Amino acid sequence: MRYLHSHRRPDGLLVVTLDDPESRANRTSALFKAELDAVLTGIESADPAERPRGVILASAKAGFGVGGDLGEIASLARTGPAASLADAQRIKALFRRIETAGIPFAACLAGLAAGGAFELALACHARFCLDDPAIRLGLPEVTLGLVPGAGGLLRLVHMIGLDAALDPVLGGRLMPPREALALGLLDGLVPDPEALVAAAAAFLLAHPDPRRPWDRRGHAVPGGGAYAEPRRALRLQAETARLAAAGRD
Repeated sequence: MRYLHSHRRPDGLLVVTLDDPESRANRTSALFKAELDAVLTGIESADPAERPRGVILASAKAGFGVGGDLGEIASLARTGPAASLADAQRIKALFRRIETAGIPFAACLAGLAAGGAFELALACHARFCLDDPAIRLGLPEVTLGLVPGAGGLLRLVHMIGLDAALDPVLGGRLMPPREALALGLLDGLVPDPEALVAAAAAFLLAHPDPRRPWDRRGHAVPGGGAYAEPRRALRLQAETARLAAAGRD
């Protein structure tokens, strides 16, 4: 493979390293999607006794990654909305397969994780980040006139609740690791890059159950849904109007 490089550890964990061969930053490009599909197919089709015990996602670059390939996004837009929708549905399905592959995944964030790359991390069962205040994490799509299209919006709401998710999504603001940890978007911070994989491995070996909270009976959105409180519904309407007005300007 050209983008995703894998090796099996003696403890049975699979390390998959992202390294976009065509960019300084890892993008959720067509090549990435094709190779992620191949990795997931290999896991899903393997004999249960031969499957890895878990998967660690890491990066060969300084950052974990950014969003999609802007050239590909523009090309899809020129083709028409059906092509853009099909591409969004494809990456959402890929990230959902991470959750349902039958083994847990953990993401190691040693640098910037934004847009589609942060949505990839959110699809994992755990996320560990370098404790560096210069690192930024989040979903800046709204600042580009877009919305998170790979399932990150829904996962944020189900992880931390609608009220807490509004600012990261509607503001498009990238946050430092300690803020993300306080929100519940990270499972731990480590002092140096060498400790990232160790933390992820320890989590995977100690938590073999691959079910996400929303795949368990009785799960509910923290704090309730959009209309659980009148003020929440009014805020959603106000934020929608604000974004619409900003789009016209």
